[in-house]
Parts: sequence; structure tokens; C-alpha cells
Amino acid sequence: MLDYLATQPLIASFLVIIIVTLVLAFAFPSLVKITENTFWNNLSHQARKLKRRLKDHPIQSTIIAVLLVVVLAGGYYLYLSSQSVIYLSGSELKSRKASNLQILEKEGVGASRKAQIYLLDIRSRDEYIEEYILGSASLPAERAKKEAYPMDKKYILVVFGSQNRFDEAKETAAAIIKNGKESGYQGNVFLIKDGFEGLKKAGLKTARGAIY
Repeated sequence: MLDYLATQPLIASFLVIIIVTLVLAFAFPSLVKITENTFWNNLSHQARKLKRRLKDHPIQSTIIAVLLVVVLAGGYYLYLSSQSVIYLSGSELKSRKASNLQILEKEGVGASRKAQIYLLDIRSRDEYIEEYILGSASLPAERAKKEAYPMDKKYILVVFGSQNRFDEAKETAAAIIKNGKESGYQGNVFLIKDGFEGLKKAGLKTARGAIY
């Protein structure tokens, strides 16, 4: 849960506001008593006014509601687009990039440009040899942190490690972003929250023995 909130600052901020409000309400009941009459009276008055407006102007109210939804959705999309590292689960990656992943599965890591996606496994070589995602490339975290990968909006770099070493994967993704910007590349890194295990659970095919 905490790992998820760490990747979702907007949700975390909202929860913090709720928790702080509840703490203040319980810790300082006198403060609530002083403000509750005015607050609830005003809130009730505004609610009645809003109800009358909605009833008197249904079409305009519907248009405003739709516009608000569009603005909120657009704002959230822009927020996600502005993030250098985009956090996804294995199942989310599969649902978003199923056709790209199928190309890698059939043709291997050499088809990354054609598939417009590059799967980078930062686990150790031994772990990779034991079992790996078809179409993925292997480069252990310590080496991957020193590399600069070509990144743009069409070519997606997906970084994943072991599920129980997510901090290592986050550090690696951040280093790759930094190296990429210094080399003139602009783009995003997709970081798999549940790692190799999540991709396997999502149904991406695996193999054993070979290494790239």
C-alpha cells in the first residue's frame, strides 16, 4: 500500500488532507463546535441553491458537469504525461501494449525497434538465465544505471527487476532518465511495480537458459 502511494502523489496528498482534517476534528473538538454552525448552515444554503439551479437549468447543468469531467480527466492525463517515470503493473502494461509485446514475443529482442518497445530486465544474469520474459534484454542494475537509452514518445523503454527489489528498479529508472536527458534523449520510462513476477502473472511468456 505504501509503495503504491509513493507512486501516486495526488492520491497520497488527498489522503493526507483527509487524515489531517479528521485528526483536527477529534483533537480539537472545540474548534469544530465554534465553526460547525456557520459552516453547516452555509453548506446547507449553498446546497439548496445548487439544487434549484440544477432543476431550473438541466441542460446547462449537464454541459457544465461534462466539461468538469473533461477538464479533470485532461488534467490527470497531462500530469501523467509530465512524469518521466510512469509506474505500471504487469497487467496494465499488457493491456496497454499487447500488440507491441506480441511482436517481441514472436521475433525476440532484436525486433524492439519494430515493436516500438524495449523490455529491460535489470535482475542479475543468473536470475535472467533461470527464467526470463521472451523478447526482453538483460542488463543488471549496476550496469544499467550507467547507460543512456534512446527514448521518445514512440519508443517505450520498460524497466523491471524483481518484485521484492522495487527500490533498486526505481533507482535504475531514475538514473536512465538522467543519463538520457544528458545525452539529448527525451521520453518516458515505464517502470513495472510488480517486476518480473507481475509480468509473468499477467501472462507474458517466459523461457529458460538463453541470454541476450
